[in-house]
Amino acid sequence: MIRKLKEADLSQVAAIEQATQVAPWSDRIFKDCLLIGYPGWVLEQDAKIIGFVIISVRGDEGHLLNLGVHPRFQRQGFGSQLLTYAIDMASQQGAMMVYLEVRESNERAIALY
Repeated sequence: MIRKLKEADLSQVAAIEQATQVAPWSDRIFKDCLLIGYPGWVLEQDAKIIGFVIISVRGDEGHLLNLGVHPRFQRQGFGSQLLTYAIDMASQQGAMMVYLEVRESNERAIALY
């Protein structure tokens, strides 16, 4: 189930971030995203968060800010599910295009996107 990200989710989201990223976001960055109003969603399975996505939409442009899936649940289509959901939500908010900046060395992310 995908649902809206809330502040109570941030510790689980930050743990996924730490387990999956070479240069992980700090807890503060996640909190700031919520304070600024960037929309985010989590993917739950058996009442546990297994993935998340955060976007920014300004005018007709969307930016995928962060997406992560817990290592035990990778390569099962959950990242693609979150990406599709985020693009749909950005579109509903008026985005005509969604951008993502990704490191050249991040082959898993490039394969997903």
